[in-house]
Amino acid sequence: MHKELCTEAINALEALRDSDVNFTVGEVQLYLTDVDGLIMELCIGIDDDGEVRKSMSHYDDLDELRTARDEQFSDDLQEQGLLN
Repeated sequence: MHKELCTEAINALEALRDSDVNFTVGEVQLYLTDVDGLIMELCIGIDDDGEVRKSMSHYDDLDELRTARDEQFSDDLQEQGLLN
């Protein structure tokens, strides 16, 4: 089943890439969840210098993912000078 799911995901991304849809992708975020609820996050995007950047993170559950997202959002706001 693992191989089938990966193949379907790849096929969907290839179809998006090859379509005529007017949608310029700036970042791809892919979340993989195992049968026990563990989450792996893969992000591929373009940074401000036009370079491809990749990151991969893993979380024990959805609550841990949400906490990480909230912390990142707060850090981003502080960097932008929106929070003291």
